[in-house]
Amino acid sequence: FRNFSNNMYEFSIEGYYKDMRNQIDYKDNAELAKNNDVETELLYGKGRAYGVELLLKKRYGQLTGWIGYTLSRSEKRIDGINNDKWYPARQDRTHDISIVGIYELNPKWTLSAAWVYY
Repeated sequence: FRNFSNNMYEFSIEGYYKDMRNQIDYKDNAELAKNNDVETELLYGKGRAYGVELLLKKRYGQLTGWIGYTLSRSEKRIDGINNDKWYPARQDRTHDISIVGIYELNPKWTLSAAWVYY
């Protein structure tokens, strides 16, 4: 990360990648209701998650806060699903934007607001 303007602002950029094994998904048209052998309706494979995160933070003053942006992918590849090709996992969030503002009215009172898009 990097500080600038006498440490008033902080900027960071981070990347990540993770491999996952034993990921579970349901077979197409899986029968789950009143099924005593649910295991027969499951398929197992692998997954991966990767992305980049950017953060700009204002650290001092009456108004502080941050803006964060994440570009990411979470994917699975399971034999028997999507022609054995990678597909988006249920929890995949390609874009995530967070904005937080904190305003100090006086030493006892602050107002804050947050907005998140995903």
